[in-house]
Amino acid sequence: MTDSQKSTTSASAQFDSFVQSAGELSSNMIKLSLSTITLPLTLLPEETRENLGATTRNLVHTVAKTHYDLANAAFKAVDKWASEQPAKPAARSEAPNR
Repeated sequence: MTDSQKSTTSASAQFDSFVQSAGELSSNMIKLSLSTITLPLTLLPEETRENLGATTRNLVHTVAKTHYDLANAAFKAVDKWASEQPAKPAARSEAPNR
């Protein structure tokens, strides 16, 4: 292996290690944040926690459904627009002269 290949491999390994470390740090930060947020919720009565959970699930479902519906509407609009466009003949590609 040449020196340039070794340095490229070494740089790639260092980058992979950095990405893995950054991912683990982000994951741990999220876990800590969620623990900090949910700690007071455990002190609530059970019925209140269940209602809060159901409300949160409904909110997330509504947001996801809204994005899904918007994407479907966009796809339909693009398909309609594409079908209304006149068909153009495919451009001929020629190999460059050498």
